[in-house]
Amino acid sequence: MSIIDEVRAIVPRGNISGQGWHNFNCPSCGDSRGRGGVLFTEDGFIYRCFDGGCTYNLRNLGWRKGGCFGRRQKEWFQLMGGDVRDLPIKEVQGDKGYQAPKDNIPTFTEFKTFSMPDNWQILWDSDNEDVKQYLMDKTNGAVQSSNILYDPSDPSCYIVPFTHKKEVVGYVKRDITARKGEKRMNGYAPPQYMAGQDRIFDKGYKYLIVVESPLDAMMLKTVGVRSNVLTKSQVKLLRMSRMTIVMVPDYNRKEAAGFIKVAQENDWYLSAPFSKDIRFKDIGDVIKYGGMLFTIERILAERTKRLVLMK
Repeated sequence: MSIIDEVRAIVPRGNISGQGWHNFNCPSCGDSRGRGGVLFTEDGFIYRCFDGGCTYNLRNLGWRKGGCFGRRQKEWFQLMGGDVRDLPIKEVQGDKGYQAPKDNIPTFTEFKTFSMPDNWQILWDSDNEDVKQYLMDKTNGAVQSSNILYDPSDPSCYIVPFTHKKEVVGYVKRDITARKGEKRMNGYAPPQYMAGQDRIFDKGYKYLIVVESPLDAMMLKTVGVRSNVLTKSQVKLLRMSRMTIVMVPDYNRKEAAGFIKVAQENDWYLSAPFSKDIRFKDIGDVIKYGGMLFTIERILAERTKRLVLMK
């Protein structure tokens, strides 16, 4: 069977408009009003969702004979219930054969180790009850099993070590008494480093949750990008993961814009697990309110590709 035959076989039978659109529920955005549509042309097809905010409304999908049936087309084909192994390989490659687009964007997977000061120690082995209690309250108790450090010369701070391949490559120090400014947070990290980025290549998991905060990433055992704006190198590295990416921005609209833009450009999920009744400003507040399991369940339950800016 040809690609067109395979696509025709997975398109649900139903309403066909006067213009020739085969209409059905879009599998990407949770549509239930038949706003997804395939239009077959003389040598290919076009897919579009007419639900504003869906990734297939913001950017149509299409294919024509002789062209490459690429990553985005394959993802849509699988969403529709198709098996890419059924597609004829010669048509998938296109007339000139498929060649991965070249770019000069580097990826960073090797970092120099960081030598920690000798006086740093595991927080839970210290007698600093104020910082311990702060973290217990902030993380709903989950932080107690983590490798948080403590500097006796800086008693109002806790330290989150940055690790890569089981080696420490940097850290962030957070002062629990400071609300803003350099005193509130300082540290060192290699350029382009993402907290927990080893997990990008984990096997056996379906989803990779991406957050901003290194502490939240440590709690959720996922990736923290340390900023609300991702670099091209970081995006390229995330795209190498075999897992489904779920971006979790902060609640603030301006701070969320960077995550939303990256999710839209890469056809990734976005999740905003924030209650309408309780004012959460970020994922850390959700963890504080309900704990780890509650937070992960909320993130996955609220994932969507209807990428509309939050207010």
